Amino acid sequence: MNIKSLQLTNFRNYRQQALNFIDGTNIIYGANAQGKTNLLEAVFLFCSGRSHRSANDRELMLEGSDFAVVKVDFNNGSRDLSGVLKISEGKRKDISINGVKVGKVSHIANYINAVMFAPQDLSMVKEGPSERRRFMDMAISQIKPAYISCLSDYTKALTQRNNLLKDRRMLSANTAVMQVWEEKIAELSARITVYRHSFCDLLFAAAADIHYDISGENLRCRYAANSGDHAENAADIRCCLLKKLDENRRRDIETGVTSVGAHRDDIEFTVDSRDVRRFGSQGQQRSVVLSLKLAQTEIIKTLKNSYPVILLDDIMSELDSTRRSYLAGRIKDKQVIITCTDKQAACACGQVKYFFVQNGAAREES
Repeated sequence: MNIKSLQLTNFRNYRQQALNFIDGTNIIYGANAQGKTNLLEAVFLFCSGRSHRSANDRELMLEGSDFAVVKVDFNNGSRDLSGVLKISEGKRKDISINGVKVGKVSHIANYINAVMFAPQDLSMVKEGPSERRRFMDMAISQIKPAYISCLSDYTKALTQRNNLLKDRRMLSANTAVMQVWEEKIAELSARITVYRHSFCDLLFAAAADIHYDISGENLRCRYAANSGDHAENAADIRCCLLKKLDENRRRDIETGVTSVGAHRDDIEFTVDSRDVRRFGSQGQQRSVVLSLKLAQTEIIKTLKNSYPVILLDDIMSELDSTRRSYLAGRIKDKQVIITCTDKQAACACGQVKYFFVQNGAAREES
């Protein structure tokens, strides 16, 4: 997979912008707060249907505009295609490929994929479980677009149960409604858990090999499902969660939140049998994240027979020389788009193209 060109209209701080990329390394450099990350965000938005840093479409539009357009010409591994994603005030995103509307925006992942590695990803190991669930959810959505719909339905069911928990008068009059939402939560949690188990089995095996190459240390990752390790299929997981929802209902009423379900899942990391989150050095934590991201690119290659576009948002400055060199070696034969403040620190190799960004305008350098 590779992106040939990117055209923006009213996106973030770009009124109009057009860039042509090469198949090798594309380096976007300039001072901070000029719009470098916005270019990567536009690419990732097109490839995944969502921003990696904002859930609010309004924030993606140039101030004073009521729409934004991201146009991308790309090759999906077998043929050249042209796609347009439009964001409009008060409407859902709209996307078309070669002039034909795509039913759901998330289905763009059937055409092209991108893996983003940004400084905030380094918090995946040391911060709370929500960061790790977010990584799983965005990664799985790249290879299983139907997963997004499952997550969306789950969030709606969870919100409905939480609303009932917080209103005791409504709850006393609607015990049957509570059971309906619990059934829905258990069913959708089971489906989400199966998706996650399947993905994590592939991811963790690949990440362990990459991590050993980087550090010579043994990485072990475990998907800690809220349903427990003993549940092996969707039916078993559903039954387990229904039982837990029933057992925890009184406590949930007191707290006003649902304590059982896929929204409580986590990933545990150990390096040489030591908990990385609690005892790992900053270098070890960064090696874990780097291993997971590179493993994600390998999974996409295995499943889709083509590497995704790799987006590195000012990440080289966050890595030491050893990890920068290793990363450069792993990405040298893939299309990469890198942002940085110092183009000499990008560890570029092979064919390279440079773009300079200043005040919301990017220009190619010869």
